Amino acid sequence: LRDEGRDHFLGFRAARVAKVAANGTFLLRGLDVGASFNLQARHARPESEQGFWERSRSESVQARAGDSGVVLSYRPEAALTFSVLDAATRAPLERFEVESGIDWAMPLRDEDGRPRKLFPGGVVRVGGLRPGSDQERVQLHVKATGFRDYERADIAVRAGQELDLGAIYLEAVPLVRVRVLDQRSGEPIANAHVRLQKEQGDAFQIRHSVEINADEGSESIEFGEARTATTGANGWAEITSYEGETVELSARAKGYASAKLGALALPRGESVEHELRLTQGGEVLVHVLDARGEALQGVRVEQRASDAGSEGRVIMMGGPRPAGEMTDSEGQVTFANLAAGVHSFRLADEPVALGGFASMEGVVIGGPGGDEDEEWSQVQVVEGERSELVLRAAPRAGLAGLVREAGKILAGATLRLAKERPAGAEPRPMLPGMGGGPEAKSDGEGRYHIADVKEGRYTLTVEHPTRRMPQEFALQLREGDNSFDVELALALVSGRVLDEHGKGLPGVRVWPERRAEEGGRQMRFRMIMMDDGGGAGVVDSGRFGERALTDADGRFTLRGVTSDVDLVVKAEGDAVQPGESRVVRVAPNETKEGVDLVLAPAGAIKVAANLADGSPARFQLVQATYLGDEQPAPEPKFGFLQQGSTELKGLKPGPWRVNVRNANDGPGGEGGGQDQEIEVEPGATATATFEVE
Repeated sequence: LRDEGRDHFLGFRAARVAKVAANGTFLLRGLDVGASFNLQARHARPESEQGFWERSRSESVQARAGDSGVVLSYRPEAALTFSVLDAATRAPLERFEVESGIDWAMPLRDEDGRPRKLFPGGVVRVGGLRPGSDQERVQLHVKATGFRDYERADIAVRAGQELDLGAIYLEAVPLVRVRVLDQRSGEPIANAHVRLQKEQGDAFQIRHSVEINADEGSESIEFGEARTATTGANGWAEITSYEGETVELSARAKGYASAKLGALALPRGESVEHELRLTQGGEVLVHVLDARGEALQGVRVEQRASDAGSEGRVIMMGGPRPAGEMTDSEGQVTFANLAAGVHSFRLADEPVALGGFASMEGVVIGGPGGDEDEEWSQVQVVEGERSELVLRAAPRAGLAGLVREAGKILAGATLRLAKERPAGAEPRPMLPGMGGGPEAKSDGEGRYHIADVKEGRYTLTVEHPTRRMPQEFALQLREGDNSFDVELALALVSGRVLDEHGKGLPGVRVWPERRAEEGGRQMRFRMIMMDDGGGAGVVDSGRFGERALTDADGRFTLRGVTSDVDLVVKAEGDAVQPGESRVVRVAPNETKEGVDLVLAPAGAIKVAANLADGSPARFQLVQATYLGDEQPAPEPKFGFLQQGSTELKGLKPGPWRVNVRNANDGPGGEGGGQDQEIEVEPGATATATFEVE
């Protein structure tokens, strides 16, 4: 971790980091004056190892910018020890996988960072556990081929404790034995990757896997619940069966096209055998030309099969992209061993090394790493034959200019290009800090430069920390250098937030939004932001970023709002119901005063959830839905239980339904989790208590 004010939180620009010196001291720089921060100590790792996912090594401490003498108390590790035995023979098992953790289970890795699969004598030690309190519980999963999975989520361990669990006995279960053969010769294929995936209907899982072996490594995103194995020299692989389930069986190997068998019904209580024969497939030779018809070297071409459609309600943003290859000196690249059928190809823009997950409600959230709306060119691949395809690169353009605000140079502005949306199309919601297109920052002289983008029509979005709303400009970029000076108007909106008696309300969060069109569909998404020190929150309906706070008299000023559009000012607080102003419209460089809001008193619900043993539940999603008849109905409220309880504030008095469900189950649908109906009174806090598994 580097002391340079770089943002580190899943790429979301939400945290600052500093290296701890040998004497235990640290200094965080570049903080906003007067801002409050939660501080935690974490193990320093290279970015590629994603150290965020490791538990913090101290409790969370709150401090303000400018504080000194802040002390973080280091947490010693706890560990589990146990041995794994065959329940029938009492003999030790040595080949299996172990996952463990507090917030979520992670694979136990060896010294090289690879998931560990060999345990001599069946003896295991799981270290690196750092419970934040004696109420937290450790999860433990043990998985061995041909044996029933062992799972626990109730292990209590203290910081610094070495807890011996004794012997864990695994019961034998049926296998699916798969033999992979060469279609032409009938010879067995070694080192083939075999995958058994369960059909889950609307349920959904995602797994990011990295495999390393002596020959080469592979990285993949796998969707759905599945088990995998690798064939031996005899072409056989064994996978634990999904008894009574319908599955898809697939295999892939170097030098062969992939193959699969679908809709296989697995029996209960018995092992089965299947055979997959792989062919060499066909190949596609792709020629890449520039706008002048000349060969382009070093361009990446992406490929996907015809059945690689939408991945469902949970998507990966950034990270690995579709399979791709680079063109040679003649502008050519060959894709070999493709399964017969339709395949799609396109030219790739430069990837961005960020990534993250998002749970959706029927909306695709975009992230860096390519525009899924880009047109793909299709080719019919025939077994044993070569097809050819010509892809022409769009002319490249650059954009440069100055950024001024009210006629003055503006440094530190972020400028981002996005493809122009078709008329009437909804914008793709972007997560904070995730970019979404080429971008640049204005320097100390207000200058910016964005290089090497495709020719075409774009929307240029300009943001600045001192401005409450982004400004958009429609641009046509042509091949070569383009110039555009950004002139930002300085429009302001000011007013007061009052209670029902006309008294100013301090500390209320206030922000501007464009007025929603009548009957228009409002995109909605939710994202959990949490730390392992017990802090957590749910960001809902795109409410990312800082909000203005009203002063002691309830006054606010919103600087840098969008001019010449219909706006509303929205406000919310812990003790008042959310509200919004009348529609206002501000001219460039105008200050609109007297935009006041009156907010009614609200109530709250404290939601608590415990396990059967009385310990606080963790990783639970909470949703409260208003049941009254008033229209328009208040928006649902969301929370997240990380240490057994949370409080939903700013609720309209009346009946509410509170739902609690495990976050591992995803966004869920109707009927998921447990419900309670609660009556909310103004100025009071009701209580809803749940017992969960």
